[in-house]
Amino acid sequence: MAEALVKTIKRDYARVSAKPNAASVLRQLDSWFEHYNTVHPHKALRYRSPHEFRKHIVETTTENAVGAGRRPHDGTMTAEAVGSRPQPPQAVARSASLDTSVTVDNPNNYSLSGLSGATTPAAMIASPWPRIGLNQLPPRLSVAQDGLDLWSLFLGPANRSINALDEFISDEEMTRANRFIYADLRRRYIVAHAGLRLLLSRYVGIAAKALEFETGEQGKPSLAVLQGEIAFNLSHSADLALVAVASSVRLGVDVEQLREITDATEIARSYFSTAEYAALAAVAPADRSRAFLTCWTRKEAFVKALGGGLSVDFAGFAVSLSREQSAFLSMNGLALDVARWSIIHLEPVDGYIGAAAIESPTSRAKFRHLDIGF
Repeated sequence: MAEALVKTIKRDYARVSAKPNAASVLRQLDSWFEHYNTVHPHKALRYRSPHEFRKHIVETTTENAVGAGRRPHDGTMTAEAVGSRPQPPQAVARSASLDTSVTVDNPNNYSLSGLSGATTPAAMIASPWPRIGLNQLPPRLSVAQDGLDLWSLFLGPANRSINALDEFISDEEMTRANRFIYADLRRRYIVAHAGLRLLLSRYVGIAAKALEFETGEQGKPSLAVLQGEIAFNLSHSADLALVAVASSVRLGVDVEQLREITDATEIARSYFSTAEYAALAAVAPADRSRAFLTCWTRKEAFVKALGGGLSVDFAGFAVSLSREQSAFLSMNGLALDVARWSIIHLEPVDGYIGAAAIESPTSRAKFRHLDIGF
């Protein structure tokens, strides 16, 4: 955590500030930390600053506690700094296919019971996913009751002005976007959230900009309308975003750009289960970063599906590290029926890895890349 904070301060403040000598840097530290805590949007905090997030938690917890006749707590939580900035993918733009979907029939293939797991269908690993342009997107989209729709979006350098997407995002989102110091971070935020709104608008029949969201106690968003009918989740890393959409189930998705994780075993020792740590330590050093990110995205997707945020013990459950098999190994004390949950391994484009967790034995999954011109 401390290392991530140092990296963020170096990247987002020191690099763009005048630094004639050490004394000038020291004089600016107070203002940098003040901005970091009160203004800087943090991905892990739903693009709120730490102060804004704590205020949101306190207000939400107080409302719920008063309604239930409980004493509210102070809402103290730890902010996660944004990590290093990876390079954009090259594979997203190369697919010329206009097929709108790939359907994979996998009844009960993703049962998380015991140690069995299931072989991941090749269509989920193959990259890139079939591509569809915005002008080819149907005016209405639907997801099957037992289905899962997964969309990827490219967040890289724009072919046209980013202002073209202003009409799709809310004023609050634009305010948050304008807080980013770097133009590429601002662009990624706007494209990801505009893409999410464009997709959801086709599922619910409401204009993208008019969509309203609510957040749970730990910050997980949901639609204010049709709540309980459409579930969704958004994740992005570097220049790629994933959007997952399902019907009336708990759902989470996570994506990471493949990169070297030099301290993978040290992080795993703190955040992975004993079984996961042992499995990672047994992986050849050359393959360890991929295995680490495979495990990390599966765990993160599941935690996001639960909506528990930082309250969920990351080491309290275990998943497999295998690329070909995605499964739970244990859930320890979590009061959940593991047979109802699926974890799906994803590789939407070259250089990225991800996972989707859904409270359903998914039988139909569709994979598409939405090209919105950015």
